[in-house]
Amino acid sequence: MRKVYHHSLLRVPSRTSSPGVVSFSTLRVARLRRRAAPFGSAAAFGLVVIGGAVGCRSRGTSEQGNARATAAPSVGPMAAGGASPGERCHAVTKDPVLSLGDAPKGRAAPASDEESDPSDPTAPFAPHLGDAIPLAAHFAVAGQRPAGGGTEDVIALVGHDGRGGRVVSLGRVYGDVGPPTLAGRGDELVMALPDADAKGGTLKLRALSVLSESPRSLGDITDVEHDAGVALAYGPAGALVVWGAERAGRTSLRAAAFDPSKAPTALTSAELEGTSDAEVPVLAVRPGGFWLSWIAERAAPDAGPPAEDQKLVAVGPRVLHVMPLDAAGKPSGRPLLVSGDAAHVVGFDAIGQADGALDLAFREDDTTPGVDRGDVQLARVLLDGSVKLGRVDGDDFGGGVPALLADPSVPGRTWLSARSTGDAARLGVLASSGVAAEGLASDPALGSADVLAAGAGRLLVSRYRERALEISLVACRP
Repeated sequence: MRKVYHHSLLRVPSRTSSPGVVSFSTLRVARLRRRAAPFGSAAAFGLVVIGGAVGCRSRGTSEQGNARATAAPSVGPMAAGGASPGERCHAVTKDPVLSLGDAPKGRAAPASDEESDPSDPTAPFAPHLGDAIPLAAHFAVAGQRPAGGGTEDVIALVGHDGRGGRVVSLGRVYGDVGPPTLAGRGDELVMALPDADAKGGTLKLRALSVLSESPRSLGDITDVEHDAGVALAYGPAGALVVWGAERAGRTSLRAAAFDPSKAPTALTSAELEGTSDAEVPVLAVRPGGFWLSWIAERAAPDAGPPAEDQKLVAVGPRVLHVMPLDAAGKPSGRPLLVSGDAAHVVGFDAIGQADGALDLAFREDDTTPGVDRGDVQLARVLLDGSVKLGRVDGDDFGGGVPALLADPSVPGRTWLSARSTGDAARLGVLASSGVAAEGLASDPALGSADVLAAGAGRLLVSRYRERALEISLVACRP
């Protein structure tokens, strides 16, 4: 799931992936930029898995569900027969496959997403989701929920068919941090858990098999600047983590490679040259290494006293960079400028392709500081360092940053998800050139849902219904 924002904005996760290898990046946030349901009782904090497990767990444990939980999710008529003529998407199961929170019993599902959009002022403190990725036969979803007077991280696992769901609690977190960052390969999940201790920010590296009952430690990282963000990727030769660290009053990115299949050892990290004042890193796997993308904030030019009609807040350029790294996380080329030199990028997403190219979708706006209502722009970075640019036609774009999702079971297809001015989900696919989008439109089966991940020809989506955040499977034609 999803997009990357400037540290002064509310942000949601960013994801990157390549066919067969999926990697995500997520940020430390004050509150995730998702509609959050209000909570009125302890029951609202439980994670109900329809067709899976019930989860209020202790640290590092999972629990099999009861008879109701292990029953297969019911399949509706649309799932059996596919989308009706003229319809692009249809629900795979009649009921949600997961529900985070407490759905009111005995009430029918709302007729429209408008009825399910909560506005309670306590909503930011309700359970919420972070990264979601496809594994070999499952989806993995990271989240946080209130527990024991604090907040705990959780991972929910559900099969591509909506069956076999279970939940693993990763324990309580301290400080104002976001959910875990996820990367996956096969049935193995690698996680970077933001946390804090008396000395400052930390990252806990953990691994979890879809068949395991608890995660295992891969080591910890200290002196982490969470505002800069963290990125994680799992390639053929091992995993790479990138995070922000402050030095001499400036924040730069550091990288450390590690092997999730081996016992934890002391990590050796190095500062990445050319990443001063960098934030919101995103990693994607490429042949022989990784792509690293980030936003660099530059000082606003001193233009003297402002004129009467000049903006009172001076915002310096925020430019989007990409740099190739080798398998050990060392730069193998110079940083490439993707956006304009004077751009004001407010957020982006990036995804690797099988041929080694990197596709990016980003938005910039220089009319109002922090407002992400500019055009959706596209870029493709090739292995030779060349950059191609494009733009998505149309003006029906609301807030938020577009998401790029690859389905490992459908090589060459990259979904593009964006929101309309009416807050409806719009879904399309990237053209073969990578710098144009095809078929970007809303659909009744999606409504205003958040599109989380793609896998096995299906899309994992979420939406709120009163005190519950419901997760469902949808199948769509390109």
